[in-house]
Amino acid sequence: MRYACGETTLRFEPGSETKATSFGNKNNPTCVYF
Repeated sequence: MRYACGETTLRFEPGSETKATSFGNKNNPTCVYF
């Protein structure tokens, strides 16, 4: 597993639904695990 934080998350988020879901459900939009 890898963790994306900051700009990396923003760039990866609009590409995968998994990250987008974590963005909405998690209170930490800055960091997402994938």
